[in-house]
Amino acid sequence: MQKKEVRIPNVPNVYRVIEVHKDGKEVLTQFYRVRLRVKVDGKWSSRTQTFDNLGDAKVFARAGDTSAPITTNLKHQFEDVFERYLKYLQTVKRVRSATIALHEVRRKHLDFFNGMTMNQLNSKAIDAWLNLMYDPEYLETQHSSRINYEKEFSILGGFFRYFRNHEDEKFISPLLDRHRERAHAR
Repeated sequence: MQKKEVRIPNVPNVYRVIEVHKDGKEVLTQFYRVRLRVKVDGKWSSRTQTFDNLGDAKVFARAGDTSAPITTNLKHQFEDVFERYLKYLQTVKRVRSATIALHEVRRKHLDFFNGMTMNQLNSKAIDAWLNLMYDPEYLETQHSSRINYEKEFSILGGFFRYFRNHEDEKFISPLLDRHRERAHAR
């Protein structure tokens, strides 16, 4: 699947993001991308940001002539982005409601990340999360049949891919091979 941008009429520098499937079918997404040329320290550079509503995209596009960081109403708190991820799975990917319900049940194991912004999620935060998951006191609260946290790790991986593909192209997933090995340990 590829992505394509279509210019919004009468709104300069704002594009609607469209997914193009292999069969050529185009599907509108809820995302808008702003592409600006700005002068930073005397040099011209491109500035791109993705938004989940047109209003925030317009605000960013209008304020784009400054080199100062621009703040918008778009929240990048873990729990807010996770809500958008679940909504994306339901509406765009059309994942079965039973699968969404399982994601919501397993989400309680990801509550460790609540209150963190996406840029605070790094490999050390994942290590701390796994330390909590395998803490004997935490394990006592789980079913005795609990073997590992493979499913939660898989959900987290999908969540990070969603965030990079749809909200912040510069985001680097903090998941490492050592995390996968530890999450899949029995």
